[in-house]
Amino acid sequence: MHRLYQDALSKFALLKSIGIEPHEGQRTVLAAPERFKVVVAGTRFGKSHLGGQWATCWLFEAHPPTRGWIVGPTYEDGEFEFRYLWDWLVSPGKLRFKRANYNAKGGDMQLVTDWGSELTVKSAEHPKGLGGEELDYVIMAEAGTTNKRIWERSVYGRLSNRQGEALITGTPRGSDYYIELFNNGQGAKPDWKSWRFPTGANPYFPREEIETAKRNLTPEMYDEQFEGRFAQFEGLVYKEFNREKHVGEPLLVRQNGKIVSFKQIIAGVDWGYTNPCAIVVMGIDGDDNVVVLDEWYHTEQSQAQKVAAAKALRDKWEVSHFYCDPESPDDIAAFMRSGLKASQGITEVRRGIEIVRQKLRKEADGKKGFVMSARCVNGKREFGAYMYAMSRTGAKKEDKFTGDQHFLDALRYALTSVDRSRRITVRTSG
Repeated sequence: MHRLYQDALSKFALLKSIGIEPHEGQRTVLAAPERFKVVVAGTRFGKSHLGGQWATCWLFEAHPPTRGWIVGPTYEDGEFEFRYLWDWLVSPGKLRFKRANYNAKGGDMQLVTDWGSELTVKSAEHPKGLGGEELDYVIMAEAGTTNKRIWERSVYGRLSNRQGEALITGTPRGSDYYIELFNNGQGAKPDWKSWRFPTGANPYFPREEIETAKRNLTPEMYDEQFEGRFAQFEGLVYKEFNREKHVGEPLLVRQNGKIVSFKQIIAGVDWGYTNPCAIVVMGIDGDDNVVVLDEWYHTEQSQAQKVAAAKALRDKWEVSHFYCDPESPDDIAAFMRSGLKASQGITEVRRGIEIVRQKLRKEADGKKGFVMSARCVNGKREFGAYMYAMSRTGAKKEDKFTGDQHFLDALRYALTSVDRSRRITVRTSG
């Protein structure tokens, strides 16, 4: 299908006609023919400005009209791109609209042109609003802090029928998912292209501010926020976790067919259906070191299937007790009716996080306080992507988190429950 404003020269001519001059880095992305474009960039490179430029070109299409979304982790994140279109097109009256709503607090941001092209801001916090429509294009704003399943289950399929395109932008947050998308565009997949731009690629950003940031920030934070490099993010909840140190195959000792390496073997359970249900099995030895032995991690599983999975894990690992998310008492009751020893787990988030962090930090007499089997692929992924939510100014929100946490919640329920009698100093930062 021929689109009037989708080749590079037409895009640049259109944008110039309404007073927009993309800088060189933005022009590079706009000119790329690939369907899926991933931009990893330092702060103030102009990611939101780029998204607004790209959406403008789609909004002007009329034969046929187009439909697009801006998807952010929150409505606030998606507002930035939308605000540019509002300032460029709506406020000065450069385009006629049948509908032009701008209510960020109410989550109602939408433009519909007289010829039917439309753009709507969506929030990943409200996945039920991400269904139904076929899309010509989507902008994934601040993609590094958006749940992987939002892209895979809620967005990607909306592009298929119309062979739609995606612009995926953000500041690197170190998540495995975002790195995976970036790597797609580094030759891993033919329809993808990715770029890394430092803040300095924006010719309008003051050079002296870059030098000031280099002096005032930690090297890791500077690399991430100003060089656009994936680094160990300051907001990572479990920044003590190291794959080389904490992932490996534990040596199990058996006597008469029984595992005798641990004083107890327990499991944590985080319920889910659309989201994954996670069962995490762990052994605790006489020094209170933790060895994570196995995980069961699946979506769309019936109650009977969850019971069957728990029984199989009990028989395989001699699990003595299942500590479960108390949000689903019916599932806990089903476990108990089937003969499994199960109860509500302790859900104190900060306390549980600190217990896990203490285990990760511990190392005495050559023994680590925490080891996880390499078979726990979802555990490895979640440890590397579970972060404190960050404000636009870079401030950490201590009680809000981003990234999958189903494995980690199950782990936390179990360890907090068996450690409940111990005095844990809960840290609020660090």
